[in-house]
Amino acid sequence: MEKKTFYPCSGISEDALRDKILIIPSVSLANLPQLAVDLIIASRELNRIGYVGSGDTVAPLLGYSDMGEGLVSGGLEAYSRPGCEFVVLQQRSPVLKSRKDQHVDLLHSFITSHAFAGVIILSSLDAANQNDAQLLTPHQLILPPTADRSCLPIPLQELANLPPLSLTIDPSSPSQPSPPSAHNPTHYPPFIPGGGLTRRLLTSLHASSSSSKGISKSSSGGSSSSSTWVQVDLPSGSAHTPRESGSTSVTASQPVPAAADSPAHLTVVAWCVEGDNRSDARALAALLLKALLPDSGVTLRQPASWKGLFGGQTSSGIYSADAELYG
Repeated sequence: MEKKTFYPCSGISEDALRDKILIIPSVSLANLPQLAVDLIIASRELNRIGYVGSGDTVAPLLGYSDMGEGLVSGGLEAYSRPGCEFVVLQQRSPVLKSRKDQHVDLLHSFITSHAFAGVIILSSLDAANQNDAQLLTPHQLILPPTADRSCLPIPLQELANLPPLSLTIDPSSPSQPSPPSAHNPTHYPPFIPGGGLTRRLLTSLHASSSSSKGISKSSSGGSSSSSTWVQVDLPSGSAHTPRESGSTSVTASQPVPAAADSPAHLTVVAWCVEGDNRSDARALAALLLKALLPDSGVTLRQPASWKGLFGGQTSSGIYSADAELYG
């Protein structure tokens, strides 16, 4: 029996998720994806429609919502509204260190069991790894090598026009990036410095997508094996090795058991440094809304929960606090 992954709010049916675009923020550098999702929820006035998981993979959360209502959350909330063509996940608490694999399994099961039209994963990267050319491209794309761009949902096709991520970490000096190489689709997913569990989730989704294609081939007269081979990025001599996806350890040239097919998906990564990242979040949210709602002209609205997020209001000038810090 398939484990339940979605717990809808009163009056909401699980069918509300069908054929929608799902947006998933990965807990990554500067919490930039979560900030961008906050802006989308507030600007589009989305409502909480349910919770993902039973709360056993993330730290429990107790607090107040923007509407002033008391909230006890399992950490993963789903937002949408009637007539909206997308569903947004918001993760409000960190993943428990001992439950990372189970958390990736939960997201994978949720994605593959609710007939989403497509999935957009948001992540962030350490800007210290940018090269000169990438300084002009704040957002880049990670697209599965097997993806057919012409078959992607329209919003994903728009985002697929972003430049592909080109990043190589020098194994002998993890803090210094080596010269970037051409985008190599055989090394997927790439190492994502500061990307949290993004790579594990992409590995899991790619494995299930590749497995289902392998099953289709075997049923048409090919091999009867129910496994497929997944190539992941494993730099020579690097300490950064692929991690486990659920209970199956995924390494280079290792067979992955067949799984439910994953929907079309891609990842948008944003370069950033930790600090006041509100402007970075606005840029990322604006990019997403332009792809999702090209003719809406949505004005971004800062949620009430951001009050005091990066400190209180201070004056500017030669006598202000910032003048003391920066001259």
